[in-house]
Amino acid sequence: MKKYLHIILTLSLWIGVTNLYAQGAKATVGFDQLRFCESGTVTMTIRFEGPAPYEFKYSYAGGIYSEPDWNSDVFTKEFTFDTDVTIEVFDFKDVNGVDGDVVNGLETVLIDQMPTPTISPNVLTCRKEVTLSADPGGEFTDFSWTASESGVFDPETIDKATFFADNTGSHTVTYQVENGVCVASTQRVLEIEEVATPTAQFRIVEDRICNGSNATLEFSNITGRFPIDVSYTDGESEFSSILNNSLEKIIVTPTGASSASYTLNTLIDVEGCDNTLNTSDDVILDVVPNPVVDFYDEAFCGDEANVSVTLYESNKCEWKVVADESDGSGLYFEDRTMAETKAYVNSNEQQAYEYYLLELTEINVLNESCTGSDGVLLELYKKPIISLGAPDTTGYLDKAIFFSTLGLEGLPYEWDFSNGLNINDERLDKVIVSGLLSGLNEVICTVENGTCPIVEATKEITILDLYQTTGFSPNGDFTNETFIIGGAHNISNNTFTVYDMSGKVVFQEENFCHVDPDGDPDGDEKIGWDGNSNAGPCPEGTYYYTFKGDELVKPIQNYLILKRSKP
Repeated sequence: MKKYLHIILTLSLWIGVTNLYAQGAKATVGFDQLRFCESGTVTMTIRFEGPAPYEFKYSYAGGIYSEPDWNSDVFTKEFTFDTDVTIEVFDFKDVNGVDGDVVNGLETVLIDQMPTPTISPNVLTCRKEVTLSADPGGEFTDFSWTASESGVFDPETIDKATFFADNTGSHTVTYQVENGVCVASTQRVLEIEEVATPTAQFRIVEDRICNGSNATLEFSNITGRFPIDVSYTDGESEFSSILNNSLEKIIVTPTGASSASYTLNTLIDVEGCDNTLNTSDDVILDVVPNPVVDFYDEAFCGDEANVSVTLYESNKCEWKVVADESDGSGLYFEDRTMAETKAYVNSNEQQAYEYYLLELTEINVLNESCTGSDGVLLELYKKPIISLGAPDTTGYLDKAIFFSTLGLEGLPYEWDFSNGLNINDERLDKVIVSGLLSGLNEVICTVENGTCPIVEATKEITILDLYQTTGFSPNGDFTNETFIIGGAHNISNNTFTVYDMSGKVVFQEENFCHVDPDGDPDGDEKIGWDGNSNAGPCPEGTYYYTFKGDELVKPIQNYLILKRSKP
């Protein structure tokens, strides 16, 4: 037990001694100066207390330096800087390696930059009042304005000061700027004289304008040193403009329901001399019409349309065609000065589709320079009225016939026809239908043009076998003057022969009732038998005839009666 007690007492004594050393070691850091202008040298002094030698570190400007075995009670170090820097002493230990206290171990050295103050050469003077502009030329902590002669500065700021001199003559103004421990100044010598204030009269050139248009402020009897800053108001907003000479004008855009009033407030000349005027002039503002066309890009079927517009007031108006984009027949107005009128085109020249860009201009009767307009696109589709000739046509053994049309030229049309038929419509005045079959053949033409109702026309063509009559009367009454066989022209290499009662041939013709391949009768060729033989007119009576050709299985034999007497 005594053995352990001795060990415990020894250990406690050693710990106590160690704590005694640690509590007694101290490094007190001091600096002779911590703020300089532009640059400076700092002396750092460290005073130590406690058992030496000492170990410590210090850092500055990004570097760390060590003193591992310092035996003196004082450590001195000089630093030279031209920018701000932080100096720190740390890791202080005594001879036993025990950490000691560091007092004032962290300080910052401040390097102030010298300002370069300037006074602007632009000096404003009025009467004995001088306004100067300045620039501190860098960072600053304080500034001051002083003058060599009596007077006051009011106001005075870092970048501007107004000096009111007590008397005319030469005055030296000093502008001083401080930045920490750096102090710099500049001076300006002023020759101060009495200066007259600027004056002017003004008027609005136009006494009446359209609302939203520009007006002109014109000045007269203007005095002062140019350029002159003009301050004016329209009663709601403040404005400022520069006059460079006595003839210069100011362009403004008045606002208001019916009138506007402008007041000239102050004039400030180039040297800062000012004058308050408070003179006014008025201008009447006339309404700019805002017409609205009552239809919008509307399409009409036919050659006319009723157009109308809602006017802003009971003003004058005028319609006009701005552009004809369709190369149409031309648009006309029944009365282009009416809000409601009729627009129409020449129906004889109307294209299938025409469109025109119209503009309606409304004119304020109180001020005809105030106008408003609205535009609209007018579209006109030609109304289809079509015809395919006679509604029904009958042929005999025909494979192709022609018919004329009306109303299809220039319109969008389509054909619909019976099976087996073909249409050649290269010429609408003579449409050829081929592939005809015996019985009823039907051709339908449909026109669908824009907003117009769809129009259809039907052509019915009936094809029959050969048609034969049993008599005719060539007596000059223009009725039943020739004997024909319907469809004979469709029998190739045909021969028609007429016999009298004795069996004598009185008339014979090949290609009987011939027509040309397109279906038109040949004007130079006689169609049918006119009752004459080579010897002259045949007498009334009964005759026999035969008709044969390639397509006939057997020749046709029949009789006919010829009459010449008129009923």
